Amino acid sequence: MKICFLGAGSSVFAKNILGDCILTPSLEDFHISLHDINEKRLDESYRLVSMLNKNLNGRATITEHLDRREALEGADFIVNAIQVGGYKPCTVTDFRVPAKYGLKQTIGDTLGIGGIMRGLRTFPVLRDFADDIEAVCPDALFLNYTNPMAMLTGYLLKYTKVKTVGLCHSVQACVPTSSIPRYGRQARRRKVGYLRNKSSGVARLRPRQGRQGSVSRSQGALFERRRPLERQSEAGDHEDLRLLRDGVFGT
Repeated sequence: MKICFLGAGSSVFAKNILGDCILTPSLEDFHISLHDINEKRLDESYRLVSMLNKNLNGRATITEHLDRREALEGADFIVNAIQVGGYKPCTVTDFRVPAKYGLKQTIGDTLGIGGIMRGLRTFPVLRDFADDIEAVCPDALFLNYTNPMAMLTGYLLKYTKVKTVGLCHSVQACVPTSSIPRYGRQARRRKVGYLRNKSSGVARLRPRQGRQGSVSRSQGALFERRRPLERQSEAGDHEDLRLLRDGVFGT
């Protein structure tokens, strides 16, 4: 299996996401191809992920590529974590121009005028990505971490043939508190257990065992996002990914 990481110069994302992959027993011997347009940052991430693979006794093969199409060749899954234009000048402009006209933003990368501006400069790049994907790995599943999430994912689904899923790392922080409005704080404390994995804080909520009146299995399923790596079975997770790619998004 091959995972291609676009925007691999985003070292924190690369470490967290690929660290989880390396720690997943069912993946074992798989190929990670890293791509970025910044050679220095690409090499830094390559050395970081390679060291992570070594220290975790991983069996992944890791390669780095400045050529995007070469990196994508034969990929099964593609992780997208790019930022078009960088912090300066583009992100700064996303804030300063609206602020000049009295529009204040908190983040400005997902909604509102800042999100629209970011989306407009990212669409052409995604079009180029899609052309390469359709040519060299048309069956790959594109996992989009780049904001504005909804705009970019919607663009790819509507205007390209790329099988796309939008993801957000903020879910890791939001899920533990998502049960409070429905069950109340007491239910949050008493009925739901919280597990965090060792690599990047990916967590899930689950019913605690042996307590009277615990959350039902179906309710618990609402909270589950991902099994902690140390509890993952040696078979199944890899197959789940293929079912997601081929079953849900297959033609």
